[in-house]
Amino acid sequence: MTKMTLVAVTVASLSLFGQTASAAWLFQDYESAFDEGNSVHAALTLGRYGGFGVRCHGEKLNIVYMLSKTDFDADTVEKSNSLGVFKLKVRVDKSTVEEMDATASLSEDDTFVLVSAATKQQIEQIRDAKKQVAVAMSLIGQNYYEDKISVSGSTATVQKVLDACSSNDTTGGL
Repeated sequence: MTKMTLVAVTVASLSLFGQTASAAWLFQDYESAFDEGNSVHAALTLGRYGGFGVRCHGEKLNIVYMLSKTDFDADTVEKSNSLGVFKLKVRVDKSTVEEMDATASLSEDDTFVLVSAATKQQIEQIRDAKKQVAVAMSLIGQNYYEDKISVSGSTATVQKVLDACSSNDTTGGL
């Protein structure tokens, strides 16, 4: 099972819990038996369009936004990535909107996954959120799939990701 499939399966399992899942944050941990330093630690929750979370992949922190239904196919994703058109917008509570470059992929079950490099400070801001995290995909200046994510239960779960990465260089990256 690939790491992105693991994340997609986690989001799918969250959706099985129905409405209560929108407030639940889940910690997911993957350690490779063969590739030292290629671990994944993620804190994920379910929103209106799919999943949102933070992860530490190897030594890099990321913000991840997963969309269960889009019209993107693999060819469009590849071409769009090469042009650098995908952006991820994140706003914690009433703070400044962060617009970050994003790389997209399609998981084995066709979940559209956007990944942006994040700093430790950005992840801490999500951890410390009081009310919500707003997230959207931006494509050529237009916002799509805008969602407001509940932060109930996020503090301890996001902290687990930070703790798992504490000995690594967490300056951000894909």
